[in-house]
Amino acid sequence: MTDWWSFGQGVGVGIAGTAMSVWGLLETRARNRKADQDEDRSAVAEASMVHFKTNGSATGSYMVTIINGSPRELLWPELVDFKRPEPQPGDSWALNPFMGSRLPPRRQHLPRGESFKVSVVLKAADDLLIERRYGRVTCTIRWCDASGQWWQRTGTHDPLRIDKPQS
Repeated sequence: MTDWWSFGQGVGVGIAGTAMSVWGLLETRARNRKADQDEDRSAVAEASMVHFKTNGSATGSYMVTIINGSPRELLWPELVDFKRPEPQPGDSWALNPFMGSRLPPRRQHLPRGESFKVSVVLKAADDLLIERRYGRVTCTIRWCDASGQWWQRTGTHDPLRIDKPQS
């Protein structure tokens, strides 16, 4: 004869054990998700500390200073684009021919709290220098953080995660 009471207790204990396992798994996943979100917020906060400033001269040359305000070293920081407020078709930018080789647009690394400068000029479609100073210009910079994540920032916008550049 079967002891139905013992059988019921066994089933109840089995169900309770399964429920506890599922509950533990869900709790672990929630903890891991929160840790990932915290890590993501921290990475975005650090990336937001990387910025630049520009100074223009009356002759149309500009000095772009890329500043690492984050608590960790940056890898491969570089200036990738520079535009006047209302770019015309064919506009481009180039290293300042009088300073370019001394101030390249890319570094291998940039220690925390340090900066580097890039001297650039704007060129029109006919490849002539635009000898006019604009009050506002837009820069795009990119870099790799210490964890290997690539970032790009344009103007005053928040930095965006990007895939590793090909060049």
